[in-house]
Amino acid sequence: MYPNQSNVSLPPNPKVPKGMERAYWYNSGEMREYIDAGPRFAKEGYGFLQPITEDDMRFHRQGYFAATTFVDVQIGKVMAALETYNFHTNTISLVWSDHGWHLGDTNSWGKCTNFETGTRNTLMWRIPNAPNPPSTGRLERTVEMVDLFPTLIDLAGLPPISACHGDQPPTTTCLQGTSYASLFGVGSTSQYNKSYAFSQWPYNNGKSGVIMGYTAKSDDGYRLTEYVHYADFVGDWTNILAREFYDYHNDPHETVNNVNETQYQQRISEMHSVMLCQFANKC
Repeated sequence: MYPNQSNVSLPPNPKVPKGMERAYWYNSGEMREYIDAGPRFAKEGYGFLQPITEDDMRFHRQGYFAATTFVDVQIGKVMAALETYNFHTNTISLVWSDHGWHLGDTNSWGKCTNFETGTRNTLMWRIPNAPNPPSTGRLERTVEMVDLFPTLIDLAGLPPISACHGDQPPTTTCLQGTSYASLFGVGSTSQYNKSYAFSQWPYNNGKSGVIMGYTAKSDDGYRLTEYVHYADFVGDWTNILAREFYDYHNDPHETVNNVNETQYQQRISEMHSVMLCQFANKC
């Protein structure tokens, strides 16, 4: 597949964002461990300010696109089999992934970041006889992966599981997410309305120990990421080590960290309060 490598697209933003601190950049460690990828990264001196060559970018992107096309064909076979054996009218189908995957954008390869590509993932539903399917086949709404299980429970008509409150012991059966089955016209009449999606990813900062990167993406197109010391499963929010702020209206590819720009300070303050409520229970 994709035999002409020279026609394979390049990432729109192959460099790290301006204003990003080196300590919180992911050096694509997983990607560099692959047998066919590692030598290519090594020979080019890959680093914070040094992306791999365009030829090697195309090589890796070509392989990923081919793998994605192959998987797409297999999904098509499963869907066709459901129709062949008359299960398509009573089977909920879902295609999803637990993370995204960088293909050279922000000088990142792999999944371990708090950027848009690392935290945004595939999510496709097929719901037989949904009372209110989206007219375009696509819903432009903010949802989180913790919402998937409660949504599936509602869609399947199963008894609900109670919500978690704070840090629950592992023996407690509860759910942290919120069902969005109502977006398809199923279940509760209350409308799902999340304004933020949250993610986090740890960074081992040498002598400083583990640094946790927490991020919030708003439904109106902004992202705030904050880095704090992390120990015993708790972040130290008394000392923000670094911040990043991205405006997807003016900079959809995250080329500039706007955290110090005057016009964004009110929005940054608002989103910081939201993150304190979400991650530190300081509401």
